[in-house]
Amino acid sequence: MRRVVQQDRTGCGLACIAILAGTEYSNVKDVALGLFNLESNDEFYTSASELQKLGQEFNLNVGGKRRVFKGFNALPDLAILAINYREKEDTWHWVVYCRDGGNEFVLDPKKAVKTDRRTDFGRLAKSTRWFMAVKRT
Repeated sequence: MRRVVQQDRTGCGLACIAILAGTEYSNVKDVALGLFNLESNDEFYTSASELQKLGQEFNLNVGGKRRVFKGFNALPDLAILAINYREKEDTWHWVVYCRDGGNEFVLDPKKAVKTDRRTDFGRLAKSTRWFMAVKRT
């Protein structure tokens, strides 16, 4: 699995689907534009239900409801996490969590993040609010 950097300020959800589907950001954006009747210059904030619908287009089963994050030990092997919740705006940032054998890491699509695989779990645990399990169909 490789990191895909979001190309739009609010495109973290699109980038997470691209990461999980193994495709380019532009492919996911094109599908999202049609699926959600958006314009290319729109905001791309994505809700849990929108990620579910978009995931289906790429053979991904993005878990039913957002579940409360209780720690990395309690996560499934593959999940989308909501971090950096801003209550005033009711927004957050989506990232991908992966546990593969003995390795676990987070792929953060934000451009400002300089590392491909984040392992700063102490810091991430403080900012993670929800998660959704992901399975490939």
